[in-house]
Amino acid sequence: HRVVVDVIDYNPDVTQEKITVFDARKDFIQPGTVSWMIEEDLVDYPVVSTGTTLTIRWQVLGPTSGRATFVVKSSKTIEFICLHIM
Repeated sequence: HRVVVDVIDYNPDVTQEKITVFDARKDFIQPGTVSWMIEEDLVDYPVVSTGTTLTIRWQVLGPTSGRATFVVKSSKTIEFICLHIM
């Protein structure tokens, strides 16, 4: 099954927060791993994994904005999960 991530609400202070989605498990992320940075690749969303796993990395350098909401869907379960990062 595949995993799909779509952005519902995203308006952080990009000097303080950076969100990157990787098309791999955390342990397998390499410099050449396919990834999407929301600030630069928003037009590409929703993103779809090539396998069964996506990894979301949220880097915070200061106060968080509380303005990031995603929908994560798996074709295997046909259920929606809404993640809200605060």
